[in-house]
Amino acid sequence: MMNWNKLRVFEIVARAGSFTQASKMLNLSQSAVSRQISALETDFEVPLFHRHARGLILTEQGEDLYETVKEVADKLSLTHTRLQESREKTFGQLRITTSIGLGSYWLIDRISYFIEQQPNMHVSIVVEDHDLDLNMREADVAIRLHPSQHPDLIQRYLVSVPLQVYASPKYIEKYGKPHTIQDLVNHKLILFSRGNLSLIMTRLDWMGRLPQFHKDPLKPVLTVNNIVAMVSSIERGIGIGALPKYVAVNRPNLIQILKNIDVPLVKLYLVYPQELRTSKKIRAFGDFIIREFNKHFD
Repeated sequence: MMNWNKLRVFEIVARAGSFTQASKMLNLSQSAVSRQISALETDFEVPLFHRHARGLILTEQGEDLYETVKEVADKLSLTHTRLQESREKTFGQLRITTSIGLGSYWLIDRISYFIEQQPNMHVSIVVEDHDLDLNMREADVAIRLHPSQHPDLIQRYLVSVPLQVYASPKYIEKYGKPHTIQDLVNHKLILFSRGNLSLIMTRLDWMGRLPQFHKDPLKPVLTVNNIVAMVSSIERGIGIGALPKYVAVNRPNLIQILKNIDVPLVKLYLVYPQELRTSKKIRAFGDFIIREFNKHFD
């Protein structure tokens, strides 16, 4: 009979592409992982990996085994999820990931309501401006600022949020406020710095690329490389900047200006793995998030 523990180690190693990374994921020593793979190759009497300096590559026999093991593992995981969530109430851990801006300035303000509604769940939030690997279960569910390109993930469109222009009451009192795009040349601007932005931040960076100023770009008084610094700079009256609306909700020191101009929209999506498609906790969180977004962005 095949040893499932060895096969599970093999699957993790195949996904990770190295003994070093797999050992971290399995919380085992690198030598222990290597011995498991060697023992499995002895059992099957075929090599499963080509070993080289940059890592591991599956052999043809390894590819065949990996596809079978992955299919079995996915079915077991789905069955485990269904069995766990067959009770009346949702329970267990829910790991949520989203961008730093959305997580820090919007989700954190509302997650207490969800926790009150789901007392049997333990919620964990990871804010990152890069996508965590949901298939590797780095998180259970994500709210992303872009559609998923991964065919093994389920995505649900949530809402489109405008990227509006803001100033603080302190700034407006001292310098006034612009009434047209052209007026921006006479104001102190805060823009996102170029060259070291994450993909998410690049999507939010539009004021510095306005076509009206293609030949003579706007000159900022300050540049920043993340949303936290942008919010703090605007609230302190340093200048005018652009932010997604979800950041400014219920923040009295962020006053929307230039309300008459067309601004870009960022589309938000709820994303989760196929194996959690029947998950009650994912459904409960999705329903909650949609209700909260509809309150502010209908």
